[in-house]
Amino acid sequence: MARHARRRSVALLAALALVAGEVPLGAQGEPSIARVGITGNLRVEEDAIRVHLRSQPGQPFDQDTIDRDIRSVYAMGFFDQVDADVTRLPENRVEVVFRVKERPLVRAVKIEGNKKVKREELEGALKIRAHTILDPEKARQGLEAGKKLYVEKGYLDAELTYSTEPVGENEVDVLYKVEEHGPVKVVEVGFEGNKAFSARKLRGVMQTREKWFLGFITGAGVLNKEVLRTDVERLTAWYYDHGYVTVRVDEPRVERRDDGLHVTVKIDEGDQYQVGEVAVAGENTPADTKALLQGLAITPGEVFKASALREDTQKLTERLSEDGYAFASVEPETEMRPDDKRVDITYKVERGKPVVVDRIEVTGNSKTRDKVIRREMRLQEQELFSASKLRKSREALQRLGFFQSVNITTRRAGEDDRMQVVVDV
Repeated sequence: MARHARRRSVALLAALALVAGEVPLGAQGEPSIARVGITGNLRVEEDAIRVHLRSQPGQPFDQDTIDRDIRSVYAMGFFDQVDADVTRLPENRVEVVFRVKERPLVRAVKIEGNKKVKREELEGALKIRAHTILDPEKARQGLEAGKKLYVEKGYLDAELTYSTEPVGENEVDVLYKVEEHGPVKVVEVGFEGNKAFSARKLRGVMQTREKWFLGFITGAGVLNKEVLRTDVERLTAWYYDHGYVTVRVDEPRVERRDDGLHVTVKIDEGDQYQVGEVAVAGENTPADTKALLQGLAITPGEVFKASALREDTQKLTERLSEDGYAFASVEPETEMRPDDKRVDITYKVERGKPVVVDRIEVTGNSKTRDKVIRREMRLQEQELFSASKLRKSREALQRLGFFQSVNITTRRAGEDDRMQVVVDV
């Protein structure tokens, strides 16, 4: 900031003091500030600048306070330069004038050369906006963010520059030029630590692909950092779904060599776990929990599968809703037993109260009479809620062929055991 914001104290020369018969600053005690002026501001309101000044008329002159004021005004971010002139006045007083040089206003932002990245996406990274004060530091940060955006999409050699063109009184157009060059291709995807599954099998799980001669059609070989991060989640989910519940997939290493990019994924597989005990718990659970658990995909003694756990949770929720428990919640809890490599599963069930359909409301209907819609509803007012009947009602209405879309939603009707059904067609 020192090269931008400098202070200038205009003191009387000794010869001038002798001629005028005046005493230099400080000889008669600290002078007081008579006036504080501001000059050079074009768009920034004077009051907005004064808010940052501690130097005020009537106060003793203090050079440290002047220096602090200069720094404070410069920190507003609107000025390239801030100076302070101090002029001696009669009666041991001084006038302080802060001179500012405003940064130009950005009239328009232009981007040239971008083909692989949309303008809207690039503008979001570049930070500079039209009708704002040009901030060189933000412009520099924007270039770095734009470069990073291209790297994320595999364009490691992309170059971005910016320039300004004066277009009016202290106004500029900002021009960004992009040289994208070609993407650096992925030539190898390898793994370390994989024993249960081959590298070929794991590569099939990932979306990041090695380049091949038809890669220009499929996009194979292009490195996208966001996709690569998602690949870590895909690999982790794959292992979870095959019983490896303690697996750790590290962030892939990307190495650039003469022939292209080499991606290496380190995996600590851990041990394979099987399903241990399966139980149901909760304050308001069904009496026949054995019947509730019958036919689930999760079976004791089989390899644990995370996807099966999710499916069974949904299935249990639907089973409860068939008995009218529309607001029932099912939360699976797992406990690992490292000694015998088992995962115990407990479904925490809270049924709530049986829910009755209080009212069925029809909205958006302009094709037929409401009674036609109500006739097709498998779910009726004043009967227990049923998820399957709700689903069959939607299917029946769609088969009528009258409506482009059928949307059925539910909401509480003011009480825990009452529900309103809204049919929007």
